Amino acid sequence: MKRLQTIFPKSPIHVQNMAEHGSGSAEILMRLGTLAKSGPIDLMIIDTLANDAMKKDAETAGFEQLLRAITSHFPDTQLLIVEDGCPKCLKNEDALDLRRKIARHYGIPVMDYAAMVKAHNKDATGFDVLWPYSEPTYSGPYTQKGHPWPNFLPKVKVTSITCCAGNHPPWPVHEYVADSVVHAFHQMLEDVCGSHRSDVQDLPQPLHDQSKLDKFATCLEPLKFYDARTHLDGGVKAEPQFVAGDWELCEDMPGRPGWIATKKDSTMTFPISFGKKGVLSVTYLQSYENVGSASLKIENHPSHTRLNSDDMFSTQSVLHGNWDKHVSLPTTTTWLSNRLYGQNGNFLYSLAQKDNWKTMESNTTDYNLQVVFKGGNRFKIISVASC
Repeated sequence: MKRLQTIFPKSPIHVQNMAEHGSGSAEILMRLGTLAKSGPIDLMIIDTLANDAMKKDAETAGFEQLLRAITSHFPDTQLLIVEDGCPKCLKNEDALDLRRKIARHYGIPVMDYAAMVKAHNKDATGFDVLWPYSEPTYSGPYTQKGHPWPNFLPKVKVTSITCCAGNHPPWPVHEYVADSVVHAFHQMLEDVCGSHRSDVQDLPQPLHDQSKLDKFATCLEPLKFYDARTHLDGGVKAEPQFVAGDWELCEDMPGRPGWIATKKDSTMTFPISFGKKGVLSVTYLQSYENVGSASLKIENHPSHTRLNSDDMFSTQSVLHGNWDKHVSLPTTTTWLSNRLYGQNGNFLYSLAQKDNWKTMESNTTDYNLQVVFKGGNRFKIISVASC
């Protein structure tokens, strides 16, 4: 912020931090609608690799879909991609090279901190200097505050308790990345002044197959949007209906709210609406710490009774919160009304066929999304969107 104010001393600089814990390309896609309402954006900095690297499809296909969506809906916004140098970020070199190829394909500049770490992380004595690759002491799944970062220069201690130390480096790394971003911004300005910039006038054909991109659909203008991260800010917002059990909007960790249940068969419903696009997206927590599963079922809304109970019973899906990765991250699952793919991929497709959406009397149709906690220690829903 201070560096930008130095570059433009006579112009007001407004920086809006839209980052959310654990959000990768898929999660940001479902929040683009909130960005669209914030007004004109001159520069958007995208940094998703640390989280995308934990989810195979999102690492490349989700990343490309995010760039396509931003480029299409924010044509006057300059993008800058930041590629982190975390251990997971550099592990899959093929994916990282494809991300670079995708950025070149769309004419988007990259501050490639990953390449800097790969080439220059070790000093002459073998210490890490750009990103630590040795993790500090843990207490259970979390780092211990006050303990040193091993094999890293300058010598610093852990300042906050986090999981996944490889994705949460010490403060010098954040400073290095910030300085590198400002340097990249300087270079971008020089390129523009020197007429070296080559703008992409039309959105080019994607590098991924369309079927892979469609798994990461977005709703820029969702008909219904529930987000636990904005509910705690106050104001009037759409609310789910608590039917049974102990679903509650709360924080299991500071700054990380969600609708959380701990009692089996706890039930809540989200009123949802679908238009011609027919997209449903649910973001939930996946973790190795005894997170259970939840079933999803689409029911008739009181204003809509075209389907009988047998039809509704057959349109179900299951979300599994437990995984074998030693991290806890939000995960977004998206269903489309016009495509079949993957496990439980017919969830929304089946509903659209049974309810004959092609002959809808109105532009939108209302339903209820029922969420039932099926077992485990807890389950956490972070957001629900439909369009």
